[in-house]
Amino acid sequence: MTVPEVAASTRETLAGPEAVTGQELLDDMNDHWCSHTHKRERNKLMKRLIDFGKANNVRITILSGDVHLCCVSRFRGTSETSKANPKNDPNFITNLISSAIVNAPPPSGMARFLSMRARKHRFQKDVVEDMIPLFSVEPGTGKHRLHELFMNKRNYSDLIPIANIPRDQLLRRYGDITTDKFYVPGVVGENMTFANKTENIAAASKTNGPIGYPFDPEGVIATLRVEADMTDVNSETGAYELLVPSLEVKK
Repeated sequence: MTVPEVAASTRETLAGPEAVTGQELLDDMNDHWCSHTHKRERNKLMKRLIDFGKANNVRITILSGDVHLCCVSRFRGTSETSKANPKNDPNFITNLISSAIVNAPPPSGMARFLSMRARKHRFQKDVVEDMIPLFSVEPGTGKHRLHELFMNKRNYSDLIPIANIPRDQLLRRYGDITTDKFYVPGVVGENMTFANKTENIAAASKTNGPIGYPFDPEGVIATLRVEADMTDVNSETGAYELLVPSLEVKK
């Protein structure tokens, strides 16, 4: 993929508009794991991680960044067992991508471009990779967003073991009955959306589908916290979260 050197666009920083050249965008794109300069090394690493998780019955979750926006990608199995419950999917790996908090984000056109290019890829015969739709609304305003896969705003992230979160907080968020519920990733502050097994299997058949994940006391909650207003030094953040279950391989 080549980004041509064209007329510079602009982005807002705390100091005012800042020019963004085609070369800067090209540098950002070349930093991407899926760029041609990194793809072979990246695929080798991912295969080793998948094999390690299977051999040791552990869930692998990746935290990375430095592309100046946020999103969550995933590897997942295509078997019926994996579709029925992601907890039993040994190929399920999420990559939480969080930008450097001090850097200005890329223009909105870049997020739209990446969204249009976000197709399902087949990593192995029984493993596919796609994106998790997470950003249905803007942080702060709650305004509906057309593109749910990438958020081009400054952000930071946290991954917290569910066992470390107070029980009353978990009850308020997820309710007292979590069995057979698959919580769909999304914005924090609204009622949790959850799917049943049939709905989850249907979502798993789609590219970038809204697959829900089970509440697992041994899992973690991954949260991206996104700045609402870059021009306000006291800006609040909007939170978007994903449940990551532990791995339980069925014999």
